[in-house]
Amino acid sequence: MTATLRLPVATLVAVLLMVVAGGLPLGVAVAGRTVPAGRAGDLHGGIVALAGILAVALALAASWDRGVRRPARLVTWGALALFAVHVAAGQSAWLVAGSRSLVAMATAQGLVAATVLAAGLVVADKAAAARSRSTGNDVRAGAGIALGRSFAALATLATTIVLALMLTGSWAEAAGPTLACPEWPTCRAGTVFPTDGGQSVWPEVAHRAVAALGVVAVLAMAALAWRRASRLLQSLTVVASALVLLEALVGADLVLSVSQAGLSALHLATGTLLWATMVAILFLVCRGGTGPARVAATAPAAVRPTAGMVVPAQVTFGAPALATAQVPAVTLRPAPLAATGLARFGATINDYTALTKPNILSLLLVTTLGAMLVAAEGIPTFALVFWTMLGGTLAAGGANAINCFVDRDIDAVMRRTQHRATAAGRISPTAALTFGLALSALAVGTLAWLVNPLAAGLALAGNLFYVLVYTCWLKRTTPQNIVIGGAAGAVPPLVGWAAVTGSLDPVAWLLFAIIFFWTPPHFWALALLKYKEYDSVSVPMLPVVAGEEVTRRQIVIYSALLALVALLPLAFGLGWVYALGSVVLNGLFLGKAIRLWRTKEPAHARDLFFFSLWYLAVIFAAAVADRLILA
Repeated sequence: MTATLRLPVATLVAVLLMVVAGGLPLGVAVAGRTVPAGRAGDLHGGIVALAGILAVALALAASWDRGVRRPARLVTWGALALFAVHVAAGQSAWLVAGSRSLVAMATAQGLVAATVLAAGLVVADKAAAARSRSTGNDVRAGAGIALGRSFAALATLATTIVLALMLTGSWAEAAGPTLACPEWPTCRAGTVFPTDGGQSVWPEVAHRAVAALGVVAVLAMAALAWRRASRLLQSLTVVASALVLLEALVGADLVLSVSQAGLSALHLATGTLLWATMVAILFLVCRGGTGPARVAATAPAAVRPTAGMVVPAQVTFGAPALATAQVPAVTLRPAPLAATGLARFGATINDYTALTKPNILSLLLVTTLGAMLVAAEGIPTFALVFWTMLGGTLAAGGANAINCFVDRDIDAVMRRTQHRATAAGRISPTAALTFGLALSALAVGTLAWLVNPLAAGLALAGNLFYVLVYTCWLKRTTPQNIVIGGAAGAVPPLVGWAAVTGSLDPVAWLLFAIIFFWTPPHFWALALLKYKEYDSVSVPMLPVVAGEEVTRRQIVIYSALLALVALLPLAFGLGWVYALGSVVLNGLFLGKAIRLWRTKEPAHARDLFFFSLWYLAVIFAAAVADRLILA
């Protein structure tokens, strides 16, 4: 992380911790452990002091740094003023017995917004000033370049709604601890709007209505940005979408849960991160960071294009003699600028995120959640789902990052993987390995402490099997690498089942078996399309060693075995809903495998591969639907 970013990011993290600690219930059990009121209060006070010191340091640094412009300086001092207001209001809330200070809660959100905006202005203004001094370029990247005014208006609307969401949430919290709407998504007795309860119910109703509008607005903003915005803006809109959905789920769990210990802090943390992300998006829009920047031509006179000049296709250093007849300055085509500190930080985050292979992660998490819902025969508590999914994400992400470290030599040769940061040299091997090990350790710790030891042990076993057995041994030694190594990808359902029940029963192992027998036809379909790449790096995939005909025949065999295994859960309690889904899905899967074997068309291999992705998600969804409907 660059020195320019360290202080703003540290300030933001401290403020976030302050908000979360302020919402943590005192003297109650959290994740099975009691947080003493005195110690929690001391912890919160210490974080407030740390955040205050960093906020002062940020304001002073912005004032002393000549590269920071006046608006950024004013905003940093505004953030410091809001911090003082927040602390004063918080003290008032403690001094007045029984009061819940609306000002204290609302200004916490404003404080974070101001801090994020200050950090963005400091980083962007300093980088822009440095770039302007070094290149002489006039950067005019208006918000309308890539997305137009429609996106700017939608981003402004979504940010305003999220601010309203924070304020109505504070309003509802200040109205009293007793819920006037004890149901979700309805209010009471199946009605959307309250029929009684007086005025105290309306803050909750207003908060729910604003939350619904916020979900729609943020998702619409992300959809508009997805295809035409810069990578940084796309990433921020995706983060905002995930946060607004998480905020809605946590809010629902707050209403439905008997014990709310820790959920209030999580709700505050998610809302704070959502607000900070929306401020960052709006700042990029106002700053013009939505698309490619335009650079006005301000080349020195000695190299300005002239009449009759022939510009070679490739120009080396050392300018040729130019004619003397001058012509008006030309406008160059949009060209990318040197990466600013903020852009480099965003690119680094993207590279590390890519090491975890998010596309694979999503499928693994679907099977984990599916197994949890089947095991619970309903919906587990949000806290259990959240910590299990987080632990599973960290475990799978860590294993994938270590895989990128081990396979960086062959990844650099294969076209499909050349863009990976470890293969391209953007992330050092040591950094990738450290990142993967850190994620794996966090995964085991999270699952062991917040879920149960069995789930943690299964996740660790899956990681070790994937890294040591599959990646380091089987992948480069035998064409049966996918068959045996498929056991690693089949572990997530076991983790999900163990998280809910604390044990494993036959249905859990059958879910494991479905993924185990699904893996060979899924991956061999891809190998048929990429076998030349595997051959070029001497990886003995089945099409390379045995040929395409044998591979197609094996795909049919394993597809038939998969169809049989997928019917076995019917003998252990699953009913007609799962039976119908399984028969249809496996019929389609086997039919596509037979078509590939008979026609030998690459297009059919591609069709089978993409269908297999949907197959796994849908068959787990069928099992969940069966348990929920019949239960």
